[in-house]
Amino acid sequence: MSKPRPTHCAWCAAPLEQADTGRPREFCSDRHRRAYARALSTEIGALIARRRRTSADDELRDVQRELFTLVSRLQGRAKRHELSGDHVSSARLTYVADDLAASVARHFSSSLRQP
Repeated sequence: MSKPRPTHCAWCAAPLEQADTGRPREFCSDRHRRAYARALSTEIGALIARRRRTSADDELRDVQRELFTLVSRLQGRAKRHELSGDHVSSARLTYVADDLAASVARHFSSSLRQP
């Protein structure tokens, strides 16, 4: 099954005359073919850049989420140690959790919010 032959220019939509044989025309002129290719490459470049930026943002959010999860786990363990009477371990874990939370807030506050 063959692809139908274009009837209009892909750039300006002007009607196209097709020959009976050979490769089908897609553009009414070489200038329109180049303009179409230029526009397409610019659009694809923008799409790739946008995707890279999105991937980096997603990765940064994942790191931030992991750090907040770690802070939460440290706080939970500190509470368990406190309830079991191990006040020294509780104090150490609380200190580390607070220090990590402050560091995360300092480094991520301008770009991301807590999940």
